[in-house]
Amino acid sequence: MITSTFKLNETKNILLFSIIILFFISLIKNTSWVAYLENILSNRMDSNPLPAIYFPTFVFIGLLYPITYLVLNRKEQATKRVIYPYLLLFATQVSLEIVFVFAIGKGMGTVVGLIFSIARLFQLNSFDKSFIRLNGLNRLINIEILLWSINIVQISFNRLIPILNFL
Repeated sequence: MITSTFKLNETKNILLFSIIILFFISLIKNTSWVAYLENILSNRMDSNPLPAIYFPTFVFIGLLYPITYLVLNRKEQATKRVIYPYLLLFATQVSLEIVFVFAIGKGMGTVVGLIFSIARLFQLNSFDKSFIRLNGLNRLINIEILLWSINIVQISFNRLIPILNFL
């Protein structure tokens, strides 16, 4: 559990979290279990691809909407305190997904995506709501919470639960 002393709304904690994930997956990447999981997830992804609208939706709502909000409200300190850490976590997620997809296989993108989607929910819920007085920023946070919750449910039902038959 992420405690109040380790919040993912601070740059150093986001980078530390990302380094820990990088280190942990690097340690286990050559195990037979990871190879087996990768094979099952890749096969599942091939046999049950996501709808074509899935990734554009996440890019639009998960990335372009926060960037646009930041540009339009760049003078608001609360906006910067929310959007900068959010975008940093997003960037580290994409970077690690690319690294592990190339190093291990496309199924690892699912694992990294799940880990970071869960982390993002902790992050979005850790922002101090007392300094967020902008209705638009509260709306953005709530929309992002909904978006990443949907992603967790999608990964769970479309990727993880079906592979339990193979384990």
